[in-house]
Amino acid sequence: MEKIRTGIPGFDDLIKDGIEKGSIVLVAGGTGTGKTNFCSQFLHHGAQKGESGLYITFEEEPQQIQRHVAKIGLDFENFIKSGKVRFQKVDIYKVSKAVEAAILRAKGELLIPLKDLPEIIPKNFKPARIVVDSLSALSVAFKASDYRYFLFKFLSYLKELGATVLAISETSQDPSEFSRTGIEEFLSDGVFVLYSIKHGGVRIRALEVLKMRGSSHVGKIVPFKITEKGIQVFPNQGILTSEQL
Repeated sequence: MEKIRTGIPGFDDLIKDGIEKGSIVLVAGGTGTGKTNFCSQFLHHGAQKGESGLYITFEEEPQQIQRHVAKIGLDFENFIKSGKVRFQKVDIYKVSKAVEAAILRAKGELLIPLKDLPEIIPKNFKPARIVVDSLSALSVAFKASDYRYFLFKFLSYLKELGATVLAISETSQDPSEFSRTGIEEFLSDGVFVLYSIKHGGVRIRALEVLKMRGSSHVGKIVPFKITEKGIQVFPNQGILTSEQL
């Protein structure tokens, strides 16, 4: 299998051979842990290498995301103008209503293809890298059973595209569960967890590769920083104490 790199300095050292192309990876973490920055840097690196990218957002406006990540050196303007990268805002409630209606008509079987739902993947665009922001936002628009069914169909569809996908999942600050329903973790090939660990009066950002099918990985939590040039991971360090900051 072809392997790819995230392009995040230090992080790729945690995964020996890289991520298998076409994998779906859950990026889990609490508020303010850097999930949007992490995923945007993954997309930006791909664009620098000539790979097409798609950022699917279910909540925040694309312009807000672009302004936010530009502050850490991730300028998407030229990539968007050239058509290399697209940001796609999707109305999750329209999607959920369409899925619910389809399930009712088919008595439990989703017979209509995803292309007949509100547009999620832009027509005539085949991204190599995709960010989904976020599965947690998507889940609140669905009944539990409908969400599980749609998520399976949706992730299967992304797999068919052959894209490598980072899907964001909101958790507590100190998570023991990494998704709303558990099916997200089951369907994912990998799980990256971002933490905001409190030491005294400060919080330290850290991350770990919890799971990565097809690649050996370092099994420890390591610190990272968000700088003006993006995220920098320190794979050879342990968690710093407040006295070391």
